[in-house]
Parts: sequence; structure tokens; C-alpha cells
Amino acid sequence: MKTQIFNSILQSVAEATELTTEQILSLNKKQEIVEARAMIVYFGRRYGLSCCFLQEKLNKKSTYAIRYLEHGFPDMLKFSFELREATQAVEQKLANILPNTSK
Repeated sequence: MKTQIFNSILQSVAEATELTTEQILSLNKKQEIVEARAMIVYFGRRYGLSCCFLQEKLNKKSTYAIRYLEHGFPDMLKFSFELREATQAVEQKLANILPNTSK
């Protein structure tokens, strides 16, 4: 079930940000890719995925990286209109796909 939730979030974020899943899962540190990863962490935590699980799926070396993305996401939203729009689109899509698993 966790993998299904993660894959739904990953696909939704990829569509909303117009990035490929490969780009998001890469080690690339371009701002829009880091923001997409942060969005995955945001929704992943919201849908009950652990930091350790997200660390594994996002190919990060430590849970610190996941917590950094999780805690930095609200600030990212403040400064990026495009990110706010993408986040709203993902939120709406996930509400239809995963309605019973959200906290």
C-alpha cells in the first residue's frame, strides 16, 4: 500500500510540475526538481509515509535530507506562485485517487 501511495504522489507531482519521474528521482539539484521532491515529501508525510520510506524511494542518504525538504517546503511555497499552483493541482488529484488514506 505504501508503494502505491508513493507512486500515486510521484506521478501526480510529475504531471503537475511537467517533470519526468526520472528527473525527480535523479540527483539533480535544479530548483524546480528540488521543489518537486519537497512536494513529494510534503504529500508523502501527509498520507502517512515515514521519513525512512521516503528516504529510500527518493534515493537520499539520510532522513535528515527528507526532514530538510519537509520543513523547507512551506518557505518554498511562499516564494513560488508556480509551486503553489502545482501543489493545489496535486492536492485535488490525490483527493480523488487516495481519498481514504489522507490524515
